[in-house]
Amino acid sequence: MEATEALPAAPVRSQRPKGLHTKHLTTEQRERVRTLYLDARMSYGQIKEVTGFTKSQIQWTCTAAEAVRKFRKGRLREMSEQQEEELVEFVCASKANRRMGWLELSQRLFMGVFGMYVIRETLRRFGFRRRVARRKPPLSEANKQKRLAWALEHVNWTFEDWCRIIWSDETWITGGYYRK
Repeated sequence: MEATEALPAAPVRSQRPKGLHTKHLTTEQRERVRTLYLDARMSYGQIKEVTGFTKSQIQWTCTAAEAVRKFRKGRLREMSEQQEEELVEFVCASKANRRMGWLELSQRLFMGVFGMYVIRETLRRFGFRRRVARRKPPLSEANKQKRLAWALEHVNWTFEDWCRIIWSDETWITGGYYRK
């Protein structure tokens, strides 16, 4: 036997990038592991070297009844759909309801059954966010009267009347106190 005889080529290891932690294998990855275990008769350690998966991932895949992943639903919601709709309707009903705190909403609607995090996350899921309301700049009585008079003058204008006006993009902005 010669000293220069080539050793068998080691299988190419497809290792996951460092820092990438995945708990669950995809269906294709599970099928690959099962094929290596059942058809190629490789041990868990050999499969680990080839694939880069952990031994526990390989063991769970090989002992499972099938390669298809189970549907993972996550944590069950505490509120029913009807209660969620009731909450959204209540919040949208008035300005005062929108400004209530999370716990106050729970007390008024559900007798305090749900905590503030349940109320908050439910409203977030429906697209509601809490923000500081901007303050409107104060209008004097004279300005209010001028605005009302202008609106009453133009209330019966047609579309063509409005098209004859040259609109400019000029605006005034009050900085400082009235921004929030």
